[in-house]
Amino acid sequence: MVNYYYLEGNPSDSQYYWFVNNSNFDSSIWFEYFRIGTPFMRWINYPFAVLLKLPFWVGHFLFSIIGLMAVFQLFKLITLIVGNSSARFNSSIAALWLLLPNLHFWTSGITKEVICLLCIVTVFLQTYLKQWWSWQVVIAAITLALLRPHVLLMLTSGIGAAYLILVPLSRKRKLLYTALLFIMLLIFYLMVCQIIHIDPWDIDRWLLNNHRWRDSFIGSGSYVPIQYYNYPYKLFTFFFRPFFYDVSHPYGWILSIKNLLVFGLLIWSAIRYILKYKMVKWNVTLLSMLLFNIIGALIYIQRYAGLGIFARTRSMFIPFFI
Repeated sequence: MVNYYYLEGNPSDSQYYWFVNNSNFDSSIWFEYFRIGTPFMRWINYPFAVLLKLPFWVGHFLFSIIGLMAVFQLFKLITLIVGNSSARFNSSIAALWLLLPNLHFWTSGITKEVICLLCIVTVFLQTYLKQWWSWQVVIAAITLALLRPHVLLMLTSGIGAAYLILVPLSRKRKLLYTALLFIMLLIFYLMVCQIIHIDPWDIDRWLLNNHRWRDSFIGSGSYVPIQYYNYPYKLFTFFFRPFFYDVSHPYGWILSIKNLLVFGLLIWSAIRYILKYKMVKWNVTLLSMLLFNIIGALIYIQRYAGLGIFARTRSMFIPFFI
């Protein structure tokens, strides 16, 4: 409800995805929207918004159900990971982080992040269960490829690297898997280039495009000159800002308190890891989550320059970071 009323007064892409304004309607048939990127988001919503003419608030309700499914999947994953390595108390503490408002705010509206989060947590859950090619993984991967291929690229990079690092393989098999991983990443990269209409081999055009994207945030209330920060502060900005010194709105205080808790958890976890590093047992899923966060952050800080878009984007990352 909070997300719905917020977007009612602050128009966003959600209205476009749900065909809210008359100017968004056209004579196109449903499957003309079956294309990579934003058109696929509209293809998903077309039967409900156009054919059934369901109101905007119903769309929020439907996407809230998807977001809740992602949270339940995440809780199941936390229970499996923590339950196998620690006491029930730690499992309960970890589950409490699912109550943080930012996660539920951004997973209760008509956004791509809602669907992406469900797909990501599904893949991580299936990899933890060692169901590498289950139907859930296939559907999640196809959905991400059509909706946000760059997120699938980050996810595949993290899982592939973790698998090659931790799973004992013969030299021949490791070379084969590395080649397959490279081919998959190349395909996803070309899909990203197709969406933004960039020559995949033109590095200067990529840098210029990223510069223009960052400049597009100038004038917004949440703009930050991230291109002038050093890399540690860039990563801090992506994961933990807005912080208290950024606050200019009551909502900023809520975000700052949440970010302080997450930052405190990171420090606490780092200290515990240093003290008990010999007892820590990494597996493919845990290392995949860590690499997914690092890769995703390093990519997004090249392109975004707004605290608001960081808060929304990291809803796909911070649950696994925690």
